[in-house]
Amino acid sequence: MNTYNQKIYSASQLVDITSDETLHDYLSDWFVLVRILMKAVEMSSEEGSYQPYDQAVMEARLKKTSVLDQNPTFFSLKDGANEFYLQTEKGMIMEKSIIEEACYFQNETILESYFTQRMKEKGSYAYMRSYDEFLHNNLDNLAERLAIETPVEQEQLPKMYNKDKQIIVDCSRLPGYDFEYQSLRFTSCWKMWYSDAYFSIIPKSIFTSAQQVQQITELSPNLVYIELYKQPFSWKLPINQGYQQLFRDQLGFDQFSCQNGVGILKEPYIDYYYSNEGIQTIQYQNNNFQPVNKRAATHFTTREYLKDGEESVYRNFGFLTSAAYFPMQDEMHKSMLNYRVINPEYMVDDGLHAYEFYIRHFFDIPFVDQQYQEYSANLRFYLPVDYIERVPLEKLKKVFPSIKFKNFEKKKFLLSFEMSNEKNHLNVFFLDFQLLELNTEEERKKYKTFFKNKEIRT
Repeated sequence: MNTYNQKIYSASQLVDITSDETLHDYLSDWFVLVRILMKAVEMSSEEGSYQPYDQAVMEARLKKTSVLDQNPTFFSLKDGANEFYLQTEKGMIMEKSIIEEACYFQNETILESYFTQRMKEKGSYAYMRSYDEFLHNNLDNLAERLAIETPVEQEQLPKMYNKDKQIIVDCSRLPGYDFEYQSLRFTSCWKMWYSDAYFSIIPKSIFTSAQQVQQITELSPNLVYIELYKQPFSWKLPINQGYQQLFRDQLGFDQFSCQNGVGILKEPYIDYYYSNEGIQTIQYQNNNFQPVNKRAATHFTTREYLKDGEESVYRNFGFLTSAAYFPMQDEMHKSMLNYRVINPEYMVDDGLHAYEFYIRHFFDIPFVDQQYQEYSANLRFYLPVDYIERVPLEKLKKVFPSIKFKNFEKKKFLLSFEMSNEKNHLNVFFLDFQLLELNTEEERKKYKTFFKNKEIRT
């Protein structure tokens, strides 16, 4: 990769701007910042259309912007090396910038103060990172990626199909991948600001309790600042990529995204349970209270966040029971259940790797408790009906050579079989995902769902 002329990429969002006066103040501050950082050569108020820079013309265009505008408005300024972009839409401002390394570090204090102040006032999210790191984690086109990596490096990246059945990089499985959920940006990178808009999804104490980061600062009751590592351009070091991945795992971001149709195929470091009363979380740790994946956990921190603001924390050592893997349990019929919604459409292997991961996850459980011995364990995959016939059954058998498969049933809307060895057992079902809502409603009546009370045994 070319390491010359490295750049910093930033993005932020302001929300709930209700008056033109406030909007114009924020636009004016942005324009002042840009003029401090560079001497603009070109400007644009339309995407992709540039003209020579004229300060008076740009100021006039900014002043004409209104919170009542029905369509988005765009502004961009650049000097050939640096570029600043701003978009307004219905009381919201989105900013992006690409800044040369020297320019950034000469003005680092100004930029951090600018982001922090805006985030305290109207901010939703903001981040800064190496531009190369951003591209590495978010650019899915293989041809375009040749500008930042070699063909040999590309061979090591996870792949998937896009909607046109072209092979692209599956960026959702990379540590710095950005995705949108409930109009919020989730990512893991060098410097991040998270507002209270996130705290109804991920409670603030989950952010502030993250381990193995350079810095966590609660800038206000509604704003958390996190820095993962010291030097932004050292992102390729294995230790820094490890911090980037671990932060993402600890926060459980990927539980809110399924861009590739099957998930990232990793054991969780945290589980979230949502109800009308609030949020419950279980953080998985080892004997030294360090974050680990669920299967390796021996210490469990369970937190309950009620909507009235009350928070409770329970900590204990122990091991996971069958309820941790099959939380839906029918005591009358001695049956336990979990399910996954899968769309193999974008998978280059018809979903084989995903099926293998989830089946192994629920079959090869690291315990055998009394409940597991007495109950039938059931895993359901809900998927598009056309893919039921395309389940690579023979290949699945080969990846489980020591497991006995029996009692096969195959219909247009169903494929099922049983798996067993001397210790474990699992009934696997592939069903039309149009049945999901109906089945879920029926099972609410039949199954009791256990979390804190039965998931962990001390």
